[in-house]
Amino acid sequence: MKKTFVIPAVAVLISALLGGCNSGQADELATAKTELEKLKTEVTSLNDEVKESKDKVASLEKENKTLTEQLALYHEQTNKGSEPTTSAAISDPVEQEYAKNFIEVVDLKAKWYTDSLYGNKVAGYTYSLKNKGNKDVEYLTVTLYFMDKDGKTISEASLTPINPADIFDNKPLKANYSWKMDSGTYYQAKDVSKDWKEGSVKAEVTEIRFKS
Repeated sequence: MKKTFVIPAVAVLISALLGGCNSGQADELATAKTELEKLKTEVTSLNDEVKESKDKVASLEKENKTLTEQLALYHEQTNKGSEPTTSAAISDPVEQEYAKNFIEVVDLKAKWYTDSLYGNKVAGYTYSLKNKGNKDVEYLTVTLYFMDKDGKTISEASLTPINPADIFDNKPLKANYSWKMDSGTYYQAKDVSKDWKEGSVKAEVTEIRFKS
């Protein structure tokens, strides 16, 4: 009689254990499936971000290539007799070409002025700027070179008329815009000696930065 009752009991126990295992495996599978779906979502999101970044890089490369080609074309068409207005101090080739071809220093004048305070002679200069390109410039420095009667440079003076940090709160020099000094004013070049040949001066753009 004992044997008759033992076998069904064992069978019931085994069945219960198997049922428990199946239930545990089902829970694990459900959890794994949830995690997998979560990972798929994250991967999709990352792929979208990567694609967006690649598109931005491609757009910037295309814009840079277009600007470089435009600068090269303009350079070929530039008047050969014009005075150089850029300096090798500008390391970035795009900025250098832009300054050379699209930033024009106009109405440059330099002469001896009489200091209104002390009455002595000082070298002074005036000029205007013209941005003939399609980029807004937020920082720009012009350096003037003063020469003697033999054409040798004896002094220089730099001015940064386009500077967002300046006390005068200068605005960017927008594309196709001009910058002019106030009427009746001039800037002094303090280190110019008497060896300077009055009026003998040339200008170069020595620093430039585009508005981002």
